[in-house]
Amino acid sequence: MIRGLLLVLALAFATAAPAQNAGSDIEEIRDGAAVSLDPASAYLLIRTEVPPKALSYHIILVRELVAQESEDYFKAQDAMIAEERAKPGATEEKVQAATAKFVERYKKATNVLMMYQGRSYAKNTDGSTYLLRVRPGRYIIAGPGLVRGLNVCMCMGTVGFEAKPGVITDLGYVLAARVDKPSTVPELAETAGHPLDHGSLPLLFVMSVRPFQSNMAVPDQLLKLVRVPAPYYPVGKIPNLFTGLVSRMASVPGLLAYDVDRVIDPKTGQRVPDIEMP
Repeated sequence: MIRGLLLVLALAFATAAPAQNAGSDIEEIRDGAAVSLDPASAYLLIRTEVPPKALSYHIILVRELVAQESEDYFKAQDAMIAEERAKPGATEEKVQAATAKFVERYKKATNVLMMYQGRSYAKNTDGSTYLLRVRPGRYIIAGPGLVRGLNVCMCMGTVGFEAKPGVITDLGYVLAARVDKPSTVPELAETAGHPLDHGSLPLLFVMSVRPFQSNMAVPDQLLKLVRVPAPYYPVGKIPNLFTGLVSRMASVPGLLAYDVDRVIDPKTGQRVPDIEMP
């Protein structure tokens, strides 16, 4: 189980780039286009709130690999290791180096989804609404992006959800803001606005979610389609496999809490297990 979860994250952080959105697994539905729900696909409805002068952001989601995808990956990796060990002059150091790079070269598991800011389905009074067709499955909100890939990993606590086929999973708002600038977004007001002495380092972000509420705007074209609120759940700490900046989601009442640096499920009061290296 842990091995498979680490594969999910390793593939995500190795391939979190715009090219990963190529192919039929992911479709950005834009500009109010008519929608007919494919019973074999899942759909995500995501809103953003971007106050004046605040930075817009991409959103990176990571899909949990199904058992067959994980099995195929490890079979391919084992075959690669056997091939490397059979080469003349092979050493354990060379084999380990090839194994570390294998995840970057493996392209069969397209489990990274980048929601590009600007490629919206509709505009809100406070931001934009996005509609994505994706593969059904369980997803983790991995972090925000600005230019290319994953800029900051929500490694210290985040949330996940399941997207079922044939319906629109409504994520409500997925929110992000710079840590060093004040934010007027209520969910981020306490965790943003703390100046950092980061010099020329990349920007540090914090995130949150505002789960769907009945007063949230829904584009007219989608009102008659089957739509369900995202069944969010808390996700414990995950390894920083891409060795970048780390942050965590702000607490979300009833969904995500913390005890110092431990992720807590408010519904049970119990600590959410971390995903650790084996």
